[in-house]
Amino acid sequence: MLTGRNTGLLTFSETYLLAPAPDGTEVSHTVEVDLAGRFMLLAPLVSLALRAQLRRDFAALKRVLEGAPGPAQASQAHSE
Repeated sequence: MLTGRNTGLLTFSETYLLAPAPDGTEVSHTVEVDLAGRFMLLAPLVSLALRAQLRRDFAALKRVLEGAPGPAQASQAHSE
């Protein structure tokens, strides 16, 4: 398990849990975000942006770990 925490206008903590799975490794990720003061009004937008970024990050991590080419490598392979 890996955990991290950051504080400021945006306080968050995140936890990664890696567990064996039949086909490899299961990755669980939990994020808790607290916004200070008026920034709480932005919570829905922050949540959407964070979810989208996490989907991209995990898709990239999966490509790297499984050895599949990413978008940059795929376009380079087609141009060669």
